[in-house]
Amino acid sequence: MLEALIKQKKPRVAQHKKRHAQILLAIDENNSPLINQQIAKALNISPLAVTSLRKRFVEEGLEVAVNSKHSHQGRRR
Repeated sequence: MLEALIKQKKPRVAQHKKRHAQILLAIDENNSPLINQQIAKALNISPLAVTSLRKRFVEEGLEVAVNSKHSHQGRRR
């Protein structure tokens, strides 16, 4: 599912969804997770972004991790 999401054309899929799919695939690549700094360097993002997405995936599931830009858990308006 994540690989198919990455391959879709830009107008159909938001860029943040593609980036999240890339991060999750990098975390699970070859069944030996890379450390956050390596993933961040490979994808040219901050290690905090990798950590946040990993946490969101564990706590809220795949759909929320891929589809939402930011986690809203525990935040007040």
